[in-house]
Amino acid sequence: MDQSVVVIPVHNEASTIASVVGAARAYLPVIVVDDASDDGSGALAAAAGATVLTLSRQRGKGAALRHGFAEALRQGAATVVTLDGDGQHDPHDIPRLLAASQRYPESLIIGGRLDNAETMPRARLYAIAAVSRWINWLGQCAVRDTQSGLRLYPAAVLRTLPVRHRGFLFESALLLKASQTGWPVCEIPIRAVYPPGRASQYRPLRDSIPIIAYLLYQGLRFWLTQLRLACRTWLAQ
Repeated sequence: MDQSVVVIPVHNEASTIASVVGAARAYLPVIVVDDASDDGSGALAAAAGATVLTLSRQRGKGAALRHGFAEALRQGAATVVTLDGDGQHDPHDIPRLLAASQRYPESLIIGGRLDNAETMPRARLYAIAAVSRWINWLGQCAVRDTQSGLRLYPAAVLRTLPVRHRGFLFESALLLKASQTGWPVCEIPIRAVYPPGRASQYRPLRDSIPIIAYLLYQGLRFWLTQLRLACRTWLAQ
C-alpha cells in the first residue's frame, strides 16, 4: 500500500489507548506496539481496531518505535505518523501533518506544541528548551519542540537512518541524524494536551539526562573534528 500508517508505542495506558486508537483510525490504519504492558493496553488497542505487536519484555519507547517502523515499512507505508498512547497528542491533528507532508514531501514533519503550551508542566518546558538548543545547533535546523512525539516520517528516512538508541533518546537522535544528513525538517503547530492530574511517561530529569549526555558527546565530536581540520589547515600553510 502506498499510504501513511500510524505507529503508537504504549506501556500501561489502558485508560486512554482505546480512544486514541479509535480517533487515529478515522484517518489511517494504526499499529500499536505494546511494550510489555500488564494492564491490558494491548488487548484494548486490538479491540479498538489496531494491529498490535507485543514485546515480551519492556524495552522502552525507542525499541517500540523501531518495531512499529519495521512493520509499517513491511506493509509498504510511504510515510509513518507517530503519536503517544497517553492522550497527550490529539489524533485530530493527523490531517494537518499529512497536509504538510503533501506540501513538503521529503520532509520530516514535527508537531510543535509550544504555541499553546500554557498547560504544559514548567519542568517539561525547561527540558524541551535545553535539548532543542543543542539539537538545533548540532543539526543546523530550527525546531522549537524537538521533543514532540507527534511526527510524520518519510519512509526513506526510516530506511536510511537506522538509529539504535533506547527510550526517549531515540526520537532526539533520529531527528538530529536526519537534519545532519540533509533531510528537511518542518515544524507545524499542534494542540498541547495536558489533562489535570494526568502524568506523562516522560520524566524530565530521568529521561533528559541520557538525551543531554548524548548531545554533549555529539558536540564534543563536532569540536574535535573542527580542531583537527584547523590543525591540518595550519600545518599545510
